[in-house]
Amino acid sequence: MSIEKFIDQRKNLISESISKLAKAFAQESKETKEMLEIYYRYTRGKATIEEIKIADKQFRDLLKSLGIGVFALLPFAPITLPVVFKIAEKLGVDLVPSAFKKKIVEEIEGELEEDVEKSKKT
Repeated sequence: MSIEKFIDQRKNLISESISKLAKAFAQESKETKEMLEIYYRYTRGKATIEEIKIADKQFRDLLKSLGIGVFALLPFAPITLPVVFKIAEKLGVDLVPSAFKKKIVEEIEGELEEDVEKSKKT
């Protein structure tokens, strides 16, 4: 494999990853805006219990995102983040915000569909 081809593949991989992250952040942003609207209605006595539960869930997601952001800024983040996630998993703590989980599931489903299509052709 030539160096140019290797670099092009990495550029594509990075570009796709950035695009997926942007979509996940956009979804988180939308959900956070809805959360703030619900809390505002709550201060006016116009939010339902169910809406408050949804807003609280989003607030937890927001805290998870902020926590991940702190670790991402630390030196050696490519090493520290997987370690932190592994420790959290062993302790039964969920650190991944829901919007990111949705993107991961969509990505896996897309890859599975591609694999099925490839296997049908062979």
